[in-house]
Amino acid sequence: VIGVSEKPNPGHIIVKKVAESDEEPNRTFTFSAPWTPDGFKLGDGGAEDSGPLDADVYVVTETREEGWGLTDATCDDGSDPSEIHLDPGETVTCTFTNVDRRGQPGSIVVRQRAFPSDTDAAFGYETDFTLGDFSLKHGSSRKTGPTLQPGRYEISQVSMPEHWELDGVTCESDDYGQDEKPEAIDLEWGEQVTCTFTNKAYGRLTIARTTDPAGDPQPFEFGAFRGRHDQPPGTASADATFRLNDERAQQTSGRLVAGAYSVFETLPFGWDLTAVECRDANSRGASDAGRADVKIDPGETVVCTFANRARPGRILVKLESDPSDWPEACAFDASWAGAVSVEPDLVEPDFYLLDGETHDSGPLEAGSYSVFEMTLPQGWEPASSACDDGSDPSAIDLGWGEEVTCTFGMRGLPGRIVIDH
Repeated sequence: VIGVSEKPNPGHIIVKKVAESDEEPNRTFTFSAPWTPDGFKLGDGGAEDSGPLDADVYVVTETREEGWGLTDATCDDGSDPSEIHLDPGETVTCTFTNVDRRGQPGSIVVRQRAFPSDTDAAFGYETDFTLGDFSLKHGSSRKTGPTLQPGRYEISQVSMPEHWELDGVTCESDDYGQDEKPEAIDLEWGEQVTCTFTNKAYGRLTIARTTDPAGDPQPFEFGAFRGRHDQPPGTASADATFRLNDERAQQTSGRLVAGAYSVFETLPFGWDLTAVECRDANSRGASDAGRADVKIDPGETVVCTFANRARPGRILVKLESDPSDWPEACAFDASWAGAVSVEPDLVEPDFYLLDGETHDSGPLEAGSYSVFEMTLPQGWEPASSACDDGSDPSAIDLGWGEEVTCTFGMRGLPGRIVIDH
């Protein structure tokens, strides 16, 4: 029918129950779901079909039964029963698996993680159950074994080396959806709770830059990367990027997890990195690679300095005449050879050029320069004059490491013959 859209096909959710018990095989479990206000019950091998449902997000939960562990709850579309994404026409099957653990003791596992991981640091614990007091290093753990009766238990981390901090704790149950807190672990029959303590040690890193000549305003870009890298992985993957210039000659990081870092400098055109020095026995600079390889120990601040030297620029002045090969020279006045006179006739020229010759200024600092034609041979007039960086010869903006060529032209004037009669 024109103008009437078809309603999408409904979907279905099927809930299945698996209950493992030798003593009570007919035990039923209560479920709640949005398609049935009163919920429903299922025993081992049972299934519940939601009936037709609109595409949406649905939640299915099972009421906990004392002594029965909910060891698994999964849906065949990969979603969690607490967030089932049902598409039009889709059928999703979710299976809840319970195991009868009544009368079976539980257990608690304590695990230690530390960053940096290549540490010998030990962390002290106290418990109010059979593990008592103990210490752990990175990657180690302690476990009670299945000996604990249902009840509330507590774990505390009570000591750590200087400059270390407790970054986080998670206590995960092998029962689906059950998370605990280390200060109040509610252990059920047959349940295993694993508490993982994560500690981190922190330090700081200061990067400084110097220039030769001192005080040059040129900014320099830096990228810092966690881990050791021979080449910069790319700005997008940098843990931090920053810029240093004459007003901000150094940058100090916030707190960094102790460990290895690489810092790279991106050199502007016309500059060389002459040295990278780190005031730390475990860190080193690699000026040929433009980086500092840093090892930060807990509580340490490592300072690395990148020393940069500007490469001098130069200006080349060329003369072209039309017609070519004219044997007379043209005089020039250049600011790099001394002050340029506003009255060229009153000063000696700085250099002379014949057609096709080039004058080399020699090494120059970055800055503004000028060069002028002072006098032309008799019978000649100026032609075009320009520099290959787009500037006018009277205002050359020379950068570090830059080579600018300025070409002057002169053109011969036509002569005439006068016949008297």
